Amino acid sequence: MTLATRCPSCSTTFRVAPQQLQARRGTVRCGHCSTVFNALDNLDTLPDVEPSPLEPAPGAEPVPSAAKPVAEQLPEFDVTHLDLDLTAPAEEIIYPEPPREVAAAVPVPAPGQAAEESFAMIGNPPDRRSNLAWGIGAGLLALVLVMQVVYLVREKIAAASPAMRPVLEAACGVLGCSVPLPRHPEKWSIDSSDLQAEPGRASVMTLSAVLRNRAAFVQTYPALELTLDDTAGRPVGRRVLTAEDYLPKGTNPGPGAAPNAEIVVRLTMDIGNLNAAGYRLFLFYPSASSEGSRVAAGG
Repeated sequence: MTLATRCPSCSTTFRVAPQQLQARRGTVRCGHCSTVFNALDNLDTLPDVEPSPLEPAPGAEPVPSAAKPVAEQLPEFDVTHLDLDLTAPAEEIIYPEPPREVAAAVPVPAPGQAAEESFAMIGNPPDRRSNLAWGIGAGLLALVLVMQVVYLVREKIAAASPAMRPVLEAACGVLGCSVPLPRHPEKWSIDSSDLQAEPGRASVMTLSAVLRNRAAFVQTYPALELTLDDTAGRPVGRRVLTAEDYLPKGTNPGPGAAPNAEIVVRLTMDIGNLNAAGYRLFLFYPSASSEGSRVAAGG
């Protein structure tokens, strides 16, 4: 049998020898159109016939003849264009592959298997430890901000919600701060007051007064300012009384005055040789800087 192959470009059929197929793994060049192709891809067989003494010259146009067998009509390969060494080991000619479109494939789960969610990742995958650190840092910053706000308005929080006072005081015990009681002098009143000299003792006088916390929350005890005036209304003496001065002995002013609490004041004092004909009693907080923050009573 005779081996033959066909040029895929011009469809010319050529006889081929095994040595030519072994050289360069079947890669040949057409002697008619110079197309390089692999003879193994279109290999076929023809019946053996006596070779014709008139073979087409290399690269010549084959002229078919109806009187000759098909095998004698096949031209020889133009091997001179291939520069082949039939004794050398075969080498592979690698041609660049055309670009291929890459499509995303979604796996189809087998029966009984759950489908896996497909997703595309761009760049490096996120670092979970980094995300966790950022989350913890953001949480700590938010906590610090909340604590700062609570610190600034702790007095108002304790006044609005007395149940929160123990919690705030415990926190301040750790932070080294305090939770002061509210101080609203306008919510205090002097319901009554009186200053009388002791019988037979002109220099000894007794101050009586009733103070009332009209707020609906606990307040710090206020201070009292007692001013003595002469007959012309001019001041001749003044004394500031703190809660430790006017509260009964043994009373702790720290917890403050309860809502709507009534405080009875009774003080005896020696005014010496002051010629006092009248008095004025003011209720205030020492931090107040204006007269509008005082509550007055007099006689």
